[in-house]
This record gives sequence, structure tokens and C-alpha cells, in this order.
Amino acid sequence: MPRKEFNPLFSIDEVKQLAIHQNVNVSEVDNLLDEMEKIYIFSFSEKSKMMIYLAMTGLFTETDVAKITQHNPRDIKPNFSKQVSEHFKNHYSDIQSDKKVFGIASLRRTLFSLHPKCFYQNNDDDSIKILHNRIEENLKAGEGLKVEENIHDSHNLAN
Repeated sequence: MPRKEFNPLFSIDEVKQLAIHQNVNVSEVDNLLDEMEKIYIFSFSEKSKMMIYLAMTGLFTETDVAKITQHNPRDIKPNFSKQVSEHFKNHYSDIQSDKKVFGIASLRRTLFSLHPKCFYQNNDDDSIKILHNRIEENLKAGEGLKVEENIHDSHNLAN
């Protein structure tokens, strides 16, 4: 059976624009991903990069990310762990004293604590608290909306 072609709902550029709107320093994240690819001699797929940027926005649940990237919702968590989380764990293993989680719902918060350059600073001492509660707040705010509406609305705000 031929493999299904990757045809996401949005382009990688649209997802990066959304990430920028959520204070993600895309050029720094691109540098980090490039560095990881060189060190560990592998390449993140376009789908994996989209999942990383969607996770870093803090706006989407695992199910939303699966839908946007046309991934099977049942398989997204183990696939993200295998294709993304393991590489982040290896990369940060020498500087993390406790075992951090690099999942879809926690990637933004974890990278904020380990690699703050991945985010534009807003000089707010409560940033970590804000990031910690972001998903819950966004879920409540976006109840009843479809994923496509959420990302298009956020994309329009970024422009």
C-alpha cells in the first residue's frame, strides 16, 4: 500500500508565523534544530518541525496537532516521543538535573526553562506561570471553535 502523502492543513511558513505571534523566536529554534541535526546526524521531517512549532505556541492539544498535521490521533503521542522528544532529551541531558518532559503539551514550558533564547522576552517575572497555564486558558477560550478557525484567526492577527 503506498504511503499517504503529507499534505497538512497549513504550510510550515504559516505555522512559523503563528509561533512568532506567540513570542517564539523562530530563527533561534531553527538554529537549535539545525544544531541538533548536525550533532546527532539526522533530519527532522517537515511534519516533525510543524509539530514542534505547533507545540511551542502553547495553543493546541495533541488532538489539534494531529489534525493539523494529518496524523493519526492515537499515534501522535508515541510518534512525537520517538521523532522529537528523544532528540530533545539527548540534547539537554547534560544540563538538566531533573528529567524534563518534551511532550506536545509541555515542550513550550520545558524549552522556556532550558533555552530561554527560543522565546522573545517580555520582561515579565510571571512568564513561567503564564506559560504553565496557557494551554488550559486557550482551551477554555477556544471551546466550540474548530482547529481551522483557531489557526486562521491567530494567523490573521500575526499579519
